[in-house]
Amino acid sequence: MKTTKLLVVLGITLAMACCGFNHTPKPQDVESNKPLEWDFDLMWKVFMTMPNKGYDMDIVDTIQSVRERVQKEYELQTMKNRLYVYTDDPIPCGQWVNIKCFKYQDADKLFVFYDYDEDCGACNYYVQTYSYDLNDGTLTDVDFPIMPLKLKDFFDEATLAEGSESEWEEMEEENDCVDIYYELDNEKADLLLKAGWFGGYEFEGRDNRLAFDWNGHEFVRKPEADTRGK
Repeated sequence: MKTTKLLVVLGITLAMACCGFNHTPKPQDVESNKPLEWDFDLMWKVFMTMPNKGYDMDIVDTIQSVRERVQKEYELQTMKNRLYVYTDDPIPCGQWVNIKCFKYQDADKLFVFYDYDEDCGACNYYVQTYSYDLNDGTLTDVDFPIMPLKLKDFFDEATLAEGSESEWEEMEEENDCVDIYYELDNEKADLLLKAGWFGGYEFEGRDNRLAFDWNGHEFVRKPEADTRGK
């Protein structure tokens, strides 16, 4: 009888283990917390989902030649979550495309900062932000998770005191092109922002470049990495 009871207890214990009472997390439970290995193939895959990839990037031969050139440049850079692609056409005009990716915390997704510019005149600089799903390769428009900025945020108190309130307002209203330019290749911060307001004002060139770091959800200020103006 004792042997029978012992066998019953052992059977129940085994059944509980099989049913998941001693639960061991499956790989997918912790997948989003694993460090992401940045490499060219991943960055190129993200780049190829972009709405604007450059001149003639719908032609197979062009895509292949551009890929080979960009890969060589990528292998030489230390910042592996950034990709820079330059193409030109016979006009001639050049167009560069920049993407820089950041892993979302606790999600199998990337935040993609995307900007491009055409050197065929002014006001051809564009910035867009996306979420890229690592599982199915889909791209979704998302808001840029960063604090709002105005022209005066880029200048120190001493410079601000040199101009009147009306002068600063006039500068901000005069700009009809780009408010902010973004630098993606700075090694001290994830993003470096430069004021895009211009027009020959006496304060031009004295603005500070503001630094921001990605925290897994948004970009936060990193004042110690700011690049000071003149």
